[in-house]
Amino acid sequence: MTHWHDYDRPLVQRGSLDLWFEEAFVREHWRPAASGRRGAPFLYSDLAIQVLLTLKAVFALAYRALEGFAGSLMRLTGLNLPVPDHTQTADVAPRPDLAGGDTPPRALRASPRGGGFDGPEGVRRG
Repeated sequence: MTHWHDYDRPLVQRGSLDLWFEEAFVREHWRPAASGRRGAPFLYSDLAIQVLLTLKAVFALAYRALEGFAGSLMRLTGLNLPVPDHTQTADVAPRPDLAGGDTPPRALRASPRGGGFDGPEGVRRG
């Protein structure tokens, strides 16, 4: 191969990662709206927890690693928002049904080339 650099650069770029956060949206939705109920308010919105659990699943992180990863993202983006402790995130994470239940297992696979997701039974979404 005579143009090794041209061949090598796209292979390196496959490992590149860009994350985009809309600052106003994150600032507005990271903390929950006041519930009007008595007692201490929640510190983090359901959306914040869902975002963290999605990052955990995408990058196959343990809860402690997720806490560190989220803290790094906050510092790198300059958002200066608090990050839930790993125990808080683990406490609200859905638990798998180990007994089986009536619902069949589902799988969702993202296409590395874009263009959507393959859902259960080969249904194309996106």
